[in-house]
Amino acid sequence: SRHGRSTDATLGVVDPALTDCAGWALIAGPVLFMIGAAAWDPRVFQGDTEAVIRNVATRRRRWTWIHGWMAAGVVGTTAGIGVWQSIQSSWPAGTAAWIAMLLFLFAAAVYLVGIAIRHGVDGAAASAISAGDPIPAGLATWHAFGGTIHSTYVYLANAAGIALGASAILADPRLAVIGWIGIAMGAVFIVGYRAFTPWFAPPFIPTVFPAVLGIALLVAT
Repeated sequence: SRHGRSTDATLGVVDPALTDCAGWALIAGPVLFMIGAAAWDPRVFQGDTEAVIRNVATRRRRWTWIHGWMAAGVVGTTAGIGVWQSIQSSWPAGTAAWIAMLLFLFAAAVYLVGIAIRHGVDGAAASAISAGDPIPAGLATWHAFGGTIHSTYVYLANAAGIALGASAILADPRLAVIGWIGIAMGAVFIVGYRAFTPWFAPPFIPTVFPAVLGIALLVAT
């Protein structure tokens, strides 16, 4: 119950308000991410390299808006997982939560590096086109490198989701079903990305389970 619980040896919460804090923190990051992702149009920003750069050149504000919010979202999601980890006291749940936080921290770092490279490289190419110059040589190579960065993010972030699900199972019996859902989602997304990359490539996907866990925490407490 939300009121009348002074301590919970399993969930490790002294003050139920900390559970609410973790819940809202886990929700906030994915919401920020989706503000940016909702403005993404694959017909505009994916496909032929030259066409994409020309679209970036004419939509710089939208391009910046998208990546700014997604960067904030991935940082916020990392923070949310960190808050969840901080309220764990039992070693199995705490260890799993630590693993989840570290995996997502690495994923977020990789993702932010990818955004920085994309803005630097594509931004420079867009400026060149706007000035009437040709697209800089080597852009396709940078895009291929960006694909590798994105794949690394997807694998790490979804692995973090599996660890996050395990931590939920170990933290509180009330979260067992949600935890197993998280493990299943992470595994399906990893295998799906490996086998059917385009369908499982959107970067918001790994942020879905943290939001689900956040909602579950608010409901459970």
